[in-house]
Amino acid sequence: GGGGGGGGGGESTTSDEDTHEDRVRGGRSAAAERQAILDTQLESLPTSAPALKARLQSVRRRRPVAVGPGGEELLAPFNLHITPSYPHAWCPRLFSVDELVAMDAALSAEALPDRDRSDAEADACAVERYVWSGLASRGDAALLYASDVDGTAFRVDNTSLWNLHNLSGAEGSLLRDCPYSMGGVNDPMLYVGTLASMFCWHTEDSYLFSVSYLHAGAPKTWYGVPAGQAPAFERTFREEAFAAKVALDPHLLYKKSCMVSPAFLAAHGVVPCRALQRPGQFVITLPQAYHAGFSHGFTVAEAVNVATVDWVPYALAAADRCEAEGRQPVADRCEAE
Repeated sequence: GGGGGGGGGGESTTSDEDTHEDRVRGGRSAAAERQAILDTQLESLPTSAPALKARLQSVRRRRPVAVGPGGEELLAPFNLHITPSYPHAWCPRLFSVDELVAMDAALSAEALPDRDRSDAEADACAVERYVWSGLASRGDAALLYASDVDGTAFRVDNTSLWNLHNLSGAEGSLLRDCPYSMGGVNDPMLYVGTLASMFCWHTEDSYLFSVSYLHAGAPKTWYGVPAGQAPAFERTFREEAFAAKVALDPHLLYKKSCMVSPAFLAAHGVVPCRALQRPGQFVITLPQAYHAGFSHGFTVAEAVNVATVDWVPYALAAADRCEAEGRQPVADRCEAE
């Protein structure tokens, strides 16, 4: 959830509104830390000027597939056909924030005509049902997602360690001595989504930690599978969900283009956890944890990777795996050692 920090040394004064539990490093209160997080430059994002490249996520019509011991019908796992810079890489169209907001409203009115946002939990469940049971169930579907946008919505003069712009240089970060910028790894990136725009199942590069902050808009649903269940997830992906496609493309798992519902995974013995992220909240993913999710409407999020000493064994394992499979890791074995 939202801002806060670990206990700090040194003396500090307290008041009725600043309890012992509120104290953070340097005597700064949790309330002040939260305010620092909220003090963003989000308002500086151009709302009417076309400035955002968007990728088109196309979903072909999905058909039911029988899974599980009861033979219950679920919509089949699916892969997205992604146009990285819509409509053409050599001539991408730029979208404004206002355009994406309007597109999201139109899609929501069409997909969920009876949507009632006054009941937040019921609305979240309705969106989740639509993504897994309604989307592309009657025909092909297309979604826009302005992902991997260079930059940050935090103020660069904001010294809070919860400012994702500051994380890679924080004490204890193994990325602080990296001599070059890697977008999304040691420099944050922005993600502007619309209803049902997705981030597909994946682990972070080199099994890094990740931190994602939702600045504004609708909630996001996240699913996660811990590292201990990663082999079972991969087996289900390759043998049950996408066997025919993996036979043609053995590296499909790494292309961040495939979605498998939590119900399908559970029917094959992999039970993911679920989180509903609201504006002002952080989501942290752990090394080698597979995760996926989607937006419940127009969203502005920001994410960056984190590396601590706890990550090093995972980095070594990721480097070995990349070498065995002929892939290039973000952090090779020499850097990890």
